Amino acid sequence: MIRLSQTASYKNKHIELFGDLTQNAEGLLEPVFLSGVETVTIDLKNLTAINSVGIRFFMIWIADFSKVALTFENCPPFFIDQVNMVSGFLPSHSKVKSFFVPYFAEETGFTKWVLYTEGQEYRRTGAHVLMKHFTTLMDDQGYPMHPDVLESKFFKFLDQYA
Repeated sequence: MIRLSQTASYKNKHIELFGDLTQNAEGLLEPVFLSGVETVTIDLKNLTAINSVGIRFFMIWIADFSKVALTFENCPPFFIDQVNMVSGFLPSHSKVKSFFVPYFAEETGFTKWVLYTEGQEYRRTGAHVLMKHFTTLMDDQGYPMHPDVLESKFFKFLDQYA
């Protein structure tokens, strides 16, 4: 469930979460030794699911990270949905550096997650978050793909966490 890797400096930790964050994850979110650590990056590229019980486990676990700069990378859409819906799901001092947006082609039903990265597809300028507008993506058969989200709701988290 958790994979830790120390970066070049002992002051930085990289944590990978993987698998399902559900009732079966109880006890798998182990405490992380943070003495002397200044920054923690949590990579979610291998997180496959989350449910209400997993949300509770995660919120209890992440509360220990209150004294470090906290960033999240490769956040899957279902994780972003929870950030938008559950107040306090992420600590207020967290930043989301990259997240996946689901895309869909109506003609073929093809779906794909597209990675949005801070500084490339979006950036903060003062109190505002600016989004780059993508040209239309094409699926494997040449049909157009569009974001499969309500933009006003899905990207809401950027106001606080970008």
